[in-house]
Amino acid sequence: MLKRAVKQLLASQLGWAAYSSQRRPGLCVLTYHRINAPGAIFPGLAVDAFRGQVAWLRRRCRVVDAAEALDYLERPSGKVPVLLTFDDAYRDYHDVAYPVLDAERVPALLFVPTAFIGGTALIWTDKVDCAAHHTRVATARLPWETEAIDLRDAEAKRTFVSRAKRHLKSLSDSHRCEQLERLLHELRVPEPEKLVPREMMSWEEIRATLPLTTIGGHSHGHSILSKLEQATLADDIGVCRRQLDQHVGATRFFAYPNGQAADFDAATRACLLANGFDVAFTTLSGINRNDADRMALRRQPTSGRSTADLAFLLTRTGH
Repeated sequence: MLKRAVKQLLASQLGWAAYSSQRRPGLCVLTYHRINAPGAIFPGLAVDAFRGQVAWLRRRCRVVDAAEALDYLERPSGKVPVLLTFDDAYRDYHDVAYPVLDAERVPALLFVPTAFIGGTALIWTDKVDCAAHHTRVATARLPWETEAIDLRDAEAKRTFVSRAKRHLKSLSDSHRCEQLERLLHELRVPEPEKLVPREMMSWEEIRATLPLTTIGGHSHGHSILSKLEQATLADDIGVCRRQLDQHVGATRFFAYPNGQAADFDAATRACLLANGFDVAFTTLSGINRNDADRMALRRQPTSGRSTADLAFLLTRTGH
């Protein structure tokens, strides 16, 4: 009750003004993935909640574009500087999120996994979600475990998906592909991409959002980069660079797939820099100050948050 009251106070005009007047300089970066219209099967933030967040940010904060964002790591600002980022270039960015941004004239930074643009293929994490949603089996076993899980209960199904993703993220790229295939076979959904409409944007749709959108790289195949062999890593980042240059123009921005500390390393950084990506974002939580590592900038998650939750989130340093 007390925490909820504090959040509501922060979200108010007077509460937020009081916080903003005494905060240290620093840039808040928000992470979005899907913005869902009603009836969506994939996890994401409901469009009504997103619309409320964007309107609140527009009134209370200084929403900056990617080009000016780094200036606010140390520049004092009367309003809290916030950069909105979107991972994965899902089609709903064009169809659902961008119209909200356009209505409020709010800029954003979109990270694109180039292998999936314009096609019907799903990112592997979405294959897990899709297969679990469509499976008709009552129980299933994670291929690397022995105990079967009852999938008739919604909460148990969410646990199944969470455990599957957590394990698959820990594997090398080739081993993950093998285990994912086994998992889809266990669920009796061998080709989940055939069960849903096109989920990813086309290059034409990406270009249509350019008036308010800066484009960044998100690798080519959306693999966890620290788990790739050096030659594969170089090829993946190189293809991503060339695809972006060809379709939308040069960019310096990048976001690591998954984005936790174990998901990028010195070799990853060197490869990005060699390909002209000199600003990279993680999913590590926190506010970016003047001493922030430009190749490991922090971001805050946003899914399922009210404006009160969002206001509270923007005050959390995270480190």
